[in-house]
Amino acid sequence: MPNGDKRYHAYQLLRELDRLTSSMMNQVAYGRVGGPLWEEALLLQRKAFNEWMAYADTLSVADVQETQLDAIRVRKVENQE
Repeated sequence: MPNGDKRYHAYQLLRELDRLTSSMMNQVAYGRVGGPLWEEALLLQRKAFNEWMAYADTLSVADVQETQLDAIRVRKVENQE
């Protein structure tokens, strides 16, 4: 998968994980823990987390380093403007 596609896939997985985690936190904050809705939210959040971790396991050190270099390049360009 090209680097841009990998980043987009990571972004999608992370957004879904964030959305589901936030939903669970809201349920905890409002005391809606337990019952079928809680169990469904728990399963969905765990699934999203496992998908994120499975994706992270596919990354090589080179992938991570390339992403870091890209971020440095972007910062340099932004600082020059």
